[in-house]
Amino acid sequence: VADKVGQLFVTYAFGDRADTADPADVAENRKRHGVDNAQQLIDRYRLGGIVYFTWSRNLRQPTQIAELSNGLQRAALGRPGGIPLLISIDQEQGVVNRLGALATQFPGAMPLGAGGSFGDALTAARITGSELRALGVNQNYAPVADVNVNPANPVIGVRSFGADPALAARLTAAQVRGYQEPAPHGAGVAAT
Repeated sequence: VADKVGQLFVTYAFGDRADTADPADVAENRKRHGVDNAQQLIDRYRLGGIVYFTWSRNLRQPTQIAELSNGLQRAALGRPGGIPLLISIDQEQGVVNRLGALATQFPGAMPLGAGGSFGDALTAARITGSELRALGVNQNYAPVADVNVNPANPVIGVRSFGADPALAARLTAAQVRGYQEPAPHGAGVAAT
């Protein structure tokens, strides 16, 4: 039963490695979770997932993020039952962009909505999704599917594709599809 309950939860851990020994990260993890690092957090609470944030010092460089993801998955797969983790991030692009310069930058939802192009929304999500998969991230808290019915709402605002429900639905569908598909090969590959 404890395994099933633990799998319902996704939380964060401090550190840029699954087995971090950095004193500042260990102190934060002990204070918040009663463990030293993410690996121990997964073992103790049998979590369903980990979410990455800059403030929890998870996101330093692409190879480090991939190594962190691999270490977290090894910890999860080493438990009885061996169920892989959801490794999550909030990489909407625009104002909510956890990876910053570590990944390709695209306009956020509102500028994509202003352009109205299904193809642009699809391509941005395909590339973002491919980059996230390369980092070991298998769940993105994007796109924002809300319609911007209250422009004064600071929570949604530019994170929405706009005030038109049909446009928001079309571009949300484009991005959901894009996140699930691999990105096409880059320019120039055919000439090799």
